[in-house]
Amino acid sequence: LHEPTHVAVDSSGRVAVSDARNHRVLIFNQPFAPGGDLVADAVLGQSDFIGSVANRDAGVNAGGLSFPGALDFMPNGALVVSDSANRRVLWFDPPFTTGEAASAVFGQPSSTTVDQIGCTAPNPATLCSVPGLVGRLFPDGGSSLFVADFAFGNQRRLLRFDGPLPADRVADDVRLLNVEGGFAHEQGSFLQE
Repeated sequence: LHEPTHVAVDSSGRVAVSDARNHRVLIFNQPFAPGGDLVADAVLGQSDFIGSVANRDAGVNAGGLSFPGALDFMPNGALVVSDSANRRVLWFDPPFTTGEAASAVFGQPSSTTVDQIGCTAPNPATLCSVPGLVGRLFPDGGSSLFVADFAFGNQRRLLRFDGPLPADRVADDVRLLNVEGGFAHEQGSFLQE
């Protein structure tokens, strides 16, 4: 590992670790179960366990990562990963296999583009810089993906993506947050209520 930044654990005990400087995410299938080990079972973002170049040294693509950060498992077992330098969030469906390509991309028009529009003219379908995200289950059985985004200047946004995920990749709500003294205060929404 070279600069591991985030860890997520799913309900079965599977562990995902973002390894930012190796531009990958390591998957450990139940490492803390009896007989488990801390040898990674799969790697996302690289075609093998040896690779360590951003985007697999092949330009932006659905299987590459560039400085992955925050990650979380969704209630259906999918893994969402913030792909910070590519200004996007990737959705990976289980079972996770080495070199697997993402099945969905949030924040960019395609899996092969890094569009700057999320930084200069943000909208509910774009991202600029993705330091955090989290997927959560609601009491009614639905789930949403929440993404924290640094956009245009010093403004921060909180985007909420409701279902059906991952097909719907336009945020259902976007809130501007004003950060003062380490505390975030809602400034409003881009979307009509």
